[in-house]
Amino acid sequence: MMLSDEVAVKVNNVSKYFKIYDKPHDRIKQIFTKPENKKYYREFCALNNISFEIKKGDTVGIIGRNGAGKSTLLQIICGTLTPTIGSVELNGKLAALLELGAGFNPEFTGRENIYLNGAILGLSKGNIDSVCQDIINFSELNEFIDRPVKTYSSGMYVRLGFSVAAHVNADILIIDEALSVGDIFFQQKCMRYLQEFKSQGGTLLFVSHDTSTVLSMCQKAIILFPGGEKPAIEGTTEEICKNYVNDLYQEKNETKVCLASSSIVEEKRCFLELQGEKQLENIYRIGQFRHEAESFGIGGARIRQVVFLDEENNELNSIVDGNTVTLRIQIEINRDIRNPVIGFMIKDKKGQYIYTEDSGASYRNLGISFKKGETVQADFSFSMPVLIRGSYTLNVAISDGILDDHQQLHWIHDAIRIDVLQGRLVHGYCGVNNLNINLRWINK
Repeated sequence: MMLSDEVAVKVNNVSKYFKIYDKPHDRIKQIFTKPENKKYYREFCALNNISFEIKKGDTVGIIGRNGAGKSTLLQIICGTLTPTIGSVELNGKLAALLELGAGFNPEFTGRENIYLNGAILGLSKGNIDSVCQDIINFSELNEFIDRPVKTYSSGMYVRLGFSVAAHVNADILIIDEALSVGDIFFQQKCMRYLQEFKSQGGTLLFVSHDTSTVLSMCQKAIILFPGGEKPAIEGTTEEICKNYVNDLYQEKNETKVCLASSSIVEEKRCFLELQGEKQLENIYRIGQFRHEAESFGIGGARIRQVVFLDEENNELNSIVDGNTVTLRIQIEINRDIRNPVIGFMIKDKKGQYIYTEDSGASYRNLGISFKKGETVQADFSFSMPVLIRGSYTLNVAISDGILDDHQQLHWIHDAIRIDVLQGRLVHGYCGVNNLNINLRWINK
């Protein structure tokens, strides 16, 4: 049966069982024994009767606990694993980034593996020749491309694998959690590519444990359960992510062991009073301005320096939340600019904007303009937002015009790296600054 032109991927009643042998010689015994007479193995159900359709242009997230069969399902869709029952139909060229090192020959160099992967994906040598340098440039592995990949780090594997997948003109792209490895600058570069791939009508199948990534990237989601204990559920990302979080906490509560006796807890209640307890401070490590960072714009202005300063104008390499800092952006003006707007954005590792600000609202009605040959300086003074622990980057930009009609003169991606080394925030994107919490017993 032919797939509809609207359908990119169709999974039909797929089940996958693995044979688990307790002893190595049981495999040999089984060769000479019919399964109906005696089984020397136990069957493990990785997937149980999975069915769904993905339309062209859709972005679908697959989530589930460890052992739920997410990677197994992707391997079956890619054709690197055969289902025990069921089938998969594809409509379009597929490229995949599965577990680290998948599809690579460790003895081959990075360049040789580009040609190997390209051939596996059906590209001719001429096709690969035309994109090989683009792949190398995207991966930023120029110095290492002619070394055996067995000498590569996990991050370098990801760079090469993603770069190949991004340059083979695929209609369907499958990503299996590999992007959690590697530095933040390359992760964000990949996220920008995925957003562009989506905007051009590509079909994306995305596996992650991170519900915030699924919520930001995907229109639909599917949750799988370990051992096929429950049927897979398909729905909107909001519904499925809620289901996933509920499932995680239910499992945690069922296995939780309480180590404190009620008498000890009651004794501590009599003496405990928390009043105005200072919260764990957020500590931010600030990187240097990356002059070579990726940028775009029509020209007319050039951002020359970006730096964080304290209240005495000393350059900062670390920040404690609650302290006022100044972000200083210095810009060289190469043409007359009638309506300049200067701004910055703080992004997480997935490229999501956490905090943005610009000069547009403050200077909209003041008639500020810049002249060719000038050097200007924009100072933004603020308290750093309370961020969850992890890595972030800062975009900076200057444009000419108004919100609905402007030209980007110079935009720098990932100009500065910000690492949150310590913090109180566990969930969400950012927290309330200068928070004071007061707990007391009102009835003992």
